[in-house]
Amino acid sequence: MHVKGTSFVARQQEICRLYGEDRWQEFVQSLASKDAFFTQQIFPTTKVPIKSFLLLHEELVRELFDGDETWYWKLGELGAQWSFGEGPFARTRFGGSAESFVSSGLTALWKSFFDFGRIEGSVDGGSLQLRIEGLPVSHPYFSRTTVAFLLKALEICGAQGLRHEATDDSRPDRIELRCKIAGWNQS
Repeated sequence: MHVKGTSFVARQQEICRLYGEDRWQEFVQSLASKDAFFTQQIFPTTKVPIKSFLLLHEELVRELFDGDETWYWKLGELGAQWSFGEGPFARTRFGGSAESFVSSGLTALWKSFFDFGRIEGSVDGGSLQLRIEGLPVSHPYFSRTTVAFLLKALEICGAQGLRHEATDDSRPDRIELRCKIAGWNQS
């Protein structure tokens, strides 16, 4: 199971903005001493083993954010802002409604980052439900970073009055997310 290097590139961009290139290089050197995978250059097309990818996030939170796990959520939001700002989805908004986002966007988003699991969604009036299945492990990256990314992506793509109601991550291989949407910006 792998995560595509696009996610690594997103983290690199975010950390360089927050702390500068030198601090990012120091962090990667430290990370490489813990996992030899990080001794190589990572490109958007590189397949990052899930174990290495989760270690990256654990070490980011521990080393750069003093163990503050709220950063898992913040990294998800930053990742969506990068992905839809200058990253792979910079010119993409997945249609003009919650329905089109769910029908055309979710699978494309998921597959652009992961080679495992799947995401499904449904819209019923102003309610949106998302389900992620086939997760390899229970980890804050999935329950926080991924959920925050999806919510921010919905907002960027036009969801108005978005209100996150509940996240069920009680099963290690699945996350369910419910939210309300007041409307959709058609621009």
